[in-house]
Amino acid sequence: MSHVVISEVFITVAAVVIISIFTATFLGNIQQLRDMQTMVTKSIEEKMSIDIKIIFATGVENESIVKVWVKNIGIGSISYDLIGKGDLFFGKVGNFSYISYNSSITPTWNFTILNDVDGDNRWDLGETILITIYLDSPLERGDYYIRYVTYTGEYDEYQFSI
Repeated sequence: MSHVVISEVFITVAAVVIISIFTATFLGNIQQLRDMQTMVTKSIEEKMSIDIKIIFATGVENESIVKVWVKNIGIGSISYDLIGKGDLFFGKVGNFSYISYNSSITPTWNFTILNDVDGDNRWDLGETILITIYLDSPLERGDYYIRYVTYTGEYDEYQFSI
């Protein structure tokens, strides 16, 4: 009879150990899943809070400057330093190229926050920046394409004709 009791004790101890291992593993995986979900949610929240709209662009034939007005229509703000980390593409429709930010060699571009309402040097909701593109040759008659991409990957496109 004592060997039955000892066998039951061993089985009970083994069951408790197995359940403990399973519980520890399961709870660890749940925590990792929760952490991953939190990171994804924060990433999506940041992407959703940034949104822009190119509201107007213009250039003049035989001049080598293009002006582009871009409005922040997202709920998030973009710091001054991160505006320049965006990507700008410009050129004739079907033949555009990447334009470097604040380069000493043309083509290049820079920007000004036009209506920094709260004076915080950030591009906030409802504020507009003026992007000035300096080209290496004068504009010719034709259709032109612009794409500005924020550091988060949000972008807008615009076409205009001269």
